[in-house]
Amino acid sequence: MQQKLSVGGDAVILFQRLMALVKTASWRDVRHAVTFCWMLVGLVLIGKCHRAAWCVSVVSGAQQAQSHERRFQRGLSSPNIPRTAIYQHLMRQALQQWGDTQLILTLDTTLLFNTWCIIYVSLVYRGRAVPLAWRILRYASSVVSVRDLHPVLASVQSLLLHLPELEQVCINADRGFMDQELMADFTAYGWHWNIREKGQVLVTDSSGRTLGKLRALLSQHGHLAVFDDVYLTAKRYGPVNIAAIHAFGAKEPWFIVSDEPGSPKTFSEYHERFQIEEGFLDFKSGGSIWRPPVKPSGPTSKASCSCWRPPPCSCSAKADRSSRQVTGLKWTLTVNEG
Repeated sequence: MQQKLSVGGDAVILFQRLMALVKTASWRDVRHAVTFCWMLVGLVLIGKCHRAAWCVSVVSGAQQAQSHERRFQRGLSSPNIPRTAIYQHLMRQALQQWGDTQLILTLDTTLLFNTWCIIYVSLVYRGRAVPLAWRILRYASSVVSVRDLHPVLASVQSLLLHLPELEQVCINADRGFMDQELMADFTAYGWHWNIREKGQVLVTDSSGRTLGKLRALLSQHGHLAVFDDVYLTAKRYGPVNIAAIHAFGAKEPWFIVSDEPGSPKTFSEYHERFQIEEGFLDFKSGGSIWRPPVKPSGPTSKASCSCWRPPPCSCSAKADRSSRQVTGLKWTLTVNEG
């Protein structure tokens, strides 16, 4: 049996405040909410992502730590807990005081163990990317179709509809999401968007005159090139706006396609996308709760995986903001063992 820590008073106060936040969610049984809150209390006070460690923070009449562990295990594995609905309820609670400040989203995918592809839409906040919606596919590639993205985007939109004061949303996406249908979806949701391009797309102006490929339009290093109200590809999708630059010391130029006029601000807004990489480092670190499958069953396919995991908390990645450059970020990864 583990030794109790002196967290009783803090544990009770934290439990009461968490219950006030989650009790109005779609729980089928209030006991599930109680178990959920005690797990969160252990997570916050102990700082480890382990059921056995959480037991020392629980205030109850049970004398055996195994009783709490079994309780937590049942809570994590129970099919009767609507995890997605509860998470969205918590996010609505967290965002209800957001006001009319611009909300910056980032869309990206990551591949785990060459088996699972995770699609993430996250909120950029104070140097980290907080997941708003995600989808897990059994798919051995990080490149997915727009059809696979639709459920995630729809989930985010349903969450944002509960923020009536919100006036502006901007979503940033990497080169793999350069798709006309996806840009049209962003516009239909009323979101502004910035998507990085490889520089190989054909550009024409409003009169139909061909300007050439983006990469050929840059004149020299260090000079910002802006192309407003232009059209992409031979199908003339647009109008869109493009900001391009080949920064000194960078290996390749940057091309940002946006629905807003291009300016140096375009790159600073797009740079927020890199916050999501910090969470991906957590997933792929030794302290993550994700583990590779022992033996994959069946061929790899685009089948949804109905599992839920919170962002790993046994790792913390610290950003060296002084070393940020347009070409990437440098990170120091700290893992809590045990």
